[in-house]
Parts: sequence; structure tokens; C-alpha cells
Amino acid sequence: MFASATKPSSFQTIDSLAQWFARITTALAAAMSAYHVYSRLSGLSNSQLEARGMTRQDITRATWQALEGHLF
Repeated sequence: MFASATKPSSFQTIDSLAQWFARITTALAAAMSAYHVYSRLSGLSNSQLEARGMTRQDITRATWQALEGHLF
């Protein structure tokens, strides 16, 4: 009797799947961006990093900032 009232509609199911897919896609894009930042910066010499006002320790911070910029 009440089962049909609590069952999600097809539209709600498709909408939920679309939202899930969008979240996964966003997370993947963020991870790829962070990877590119890390790989680009970690390949620089200490003097090249210094010319950018960075140290090796700043690479991690810059990578996290790239990740946060996409997720939050």
C-alpha cells in the first residue's frame, strides 16, 4: 500500500546517479590537477624553485592548494 510512495521515481534515481558521476568526475579532475602541479614543481631544481619564491617543502602545500581549489 505505502511501498510505492517510498520508492524513488526513475527521475530521482537518474538524478542521483548523475550527481554521483559529477562528484567522481570533479574528484578525478582535482586529483589530476594536483598531480600536474606536483610533477611540474618536483622536477624543478632548487634554484628554479627559489626563483619562484619556493622551497622543496612548499611543493606539498602548492599541491594541496591545487586540490582544494577544485574540490571546495
